[in-house]
Amino acid sequence: MDYAKIITRAWDIIKKRRYLWWLGILAVAFASLGSLTDFLRQVLGSSIPREKMARGFILMFGSQLSDVWPLIVIVTGIILLLAILIAYLSNSAHAGLILSVNQLEENQQEETFGSAFHKGTQYAWRLFGLNLLIGLIIFGLLLVVFLPIALALIFQAGTATYVITGIFAFLGLLALIVLSIYLSLSAMLGARTLVLNDVSILVALQRGKKLVRHQLKHTLLAWLINIALYIGFAIVVGIASAVLTAIFVGLGYLASQAGIGVLIGYSIIAVLIFLAILFVLGGIYTSYFSSYWTIAYRAIDYLEKKSRV
Repeated sequence: MDYAKIITRAWDIIKKRRYLWWLGILAVAFASLGSLTDFLRQVLGSSIPREKMARGFILMFGSQLSDVWPLIVIVTGIILLLAILIAYLSNSAHAGLILSVNQLEENQQEETFGSAFHKGTQYAWRLFGLNLLIGLIIFGLLLVVFLPIALALIFQAGTATYVITGIFAFLGLLALIVLSIYLSLSAMLGARTLVLNDVSILVALQRGKKLVRHQLKHTLLAWLINIALYIGFAIVVGIASAVLTAIFVGLGYLASQAGIGVLIGYSIIAVLIFLAILFVLGGIYTSYFSSYWTIAYRAIDYLEKKSRV
């Protein structure tokens, strides 16, 4: 495998095709929603102790809980529908990215944003199911690793039992890390198998696992290069974000000299611009690494087929 060619080819594909950026922005939308949720949870959790939040909720609504329930159900339903919609858009865009890059590599007619997204919709729920299946497997294995410790604590076992379960958990965690990498790589290749061959979730996962096992060296090298590229991208974005923040803060200081109204207006505009820049960077990031893995998958799949001849 020519890894340098894969790296440069992925960049050549996305640098002039803005529709791939838009697909990348949609593909990363679900992850962005999760990040926003985690951020709000951390902010609220750190500023207000959970006990006080629960006590305050009971004091405020305890006597009127029956009146509040309809509102809780409605809000929960809206959040659920929103999550489903974002998951659908995200996975449709992800499939559209895979299809678009593959067609470019096949020298077929280039897609547009609309056509790529439309073609990706038929794979959206299968991609979602594939990622969900991997997540559930890892979560189940995590429970198996830490269940002995939980039981030992619940039943207040002796020191020897704590030591044994601790060693088991440590070794289990190391094994789980290795297995998680294996499953993640299988899902990465399996997603492309699913979209490009129009197969079921289980078939895609089995083929992905087979590719990882049979072409382990090439898959691991592609993954390590992916990590190195990610670190480089994170450094560049971190520096750019620091520079932008300094500029925005400086302009904010100047705006504050003109009055509170100007400062508020400037703050709103600055936040919107900053978010827009982050979304564009997220789109470039997602489209590039999706292209990288689609090209890498084609090379790995070619080597697998060649080895069987």
